Amino acid sequence: MKMVLNYTKNKEVLVFENENKIQDIRARMVDMFFEGEVIMKVSKNMEILEISGNLNSRLSKKCPQALDTLNKIKGRRIGGGITKIVHGVVGKKCPYLASLVMECVEGAILGMTAAPLEKVVPQLQKSPKDFTKKNLIKFMPNMKNSCIAYTLPEETK
Repeated sequence: MKMVLNYTKNKEVLVFENENKIQDIRARMVDMFFEGEVIMKVSKNMEILEISGNLNSRLSKKCPQALDTLNKIKGRRIGGGITKIVHGVVGKKCPYLASLVMECVEGAILGMTAAPLEKVVPQLQKSPKDFTKKNLIKFMPNMKNSCIAYTLPEETK
C-alpha cells in the first residue's frame, strides 16, 4: 500500500492604514501542525507600537511560551537589524512565530512603499532605462540602506 502525504499550508498578510497613518498588520498561518497569527501596529516612521499574537502548535511546547517574547519587539524600529533581533529574540523559542513577525515587518515595508511606487510606475512606463535604484531612492528616501526588492524590465538589463 502506498502512503500518500497530504499537506496544506495557508499564509495571509493583511495591511490596513488608518487615518493617522498607523498601519494595522495581521499575519496568519495555518497548516497541519501549527496555527497562529501576529497582529502589529506600526507608525509612519516604522516604529512597532503594538504587537500581540496567538498560536496553537503541535510541534513545540516552547511556541506558546514564545508569545511573551513579543513584548521585546515592541518599540523597535523596522530597519537595519530587525531580522536579527526578531530571530534572536522570538526565533529561539518558536521559529514559526518569528516567521509571522517577519511577515508583518515585510507587510509594513510594502504598505509604506505602495504610495511612492504609484508615483514611480508611470515614470517606469515612460522611460524604463531611467528606472534605477538611485531614482527609486529619490522617490522613496526612507528606503535608503534598506532591502529594496524590485525587478528591472528585460530591456534595461
